[in-house]
Amino acid sequence: MAQQLGMDHVYRNGEESNRYAYVESLGGGLATLDFDRDGWFDLFFPGGGSIPNDTALQPLPGTLWRN
Repeated sequence: MAQQLGMDHVYRNGEESNRYAYVESLGGGLATLDFDRDGWFDLFFPGGGSIPNDTALQPLPGTLWRN
């Protein structure tokens, strides 16, 4: 159903590079909220991130789908 609605989102946590730190151990999750206050739930998917060089988190953008 998500494909039919055009919803395409991939959560990235740095695991692809075989790095296992705090960020990699947590899942992405999903938030339901009425972002635009129209009475319908909207969906927010966090983007995740990675720590490529052990010094700073490199965040990725989240995605908001308004219903």
